[in-house]
Amino acid sequence: MLKVRMVRGGVANKPVFKVVVMEARSKNDGKALETLGIWSKIKSDRTINRERINYWVKQGAQVSPSLTKLLDSTK
Repeated sequence: MLKVRMVRGGVANKPVFKVVVMEARSKNDGKALETLGIWSKIKSDRTINRERINYWVKQGAQVSPSLTKLLDSTK
């Protein structure tokens, strides 16, 4: 099963999250099928490709709860 979720990157106290599509059972440091965007709370930077997220949802991928909250707050 595929999942659209956020993977943490960056350095200590300066997190940067990548929005990726990956296998649901894989670890966060596993290989992502596609990177769909970046979110940085510190820089207030959001670059998320909603068209690709919708494409993957139509293919059967599930969106994580934390990413759902982020997407709802940016509408």
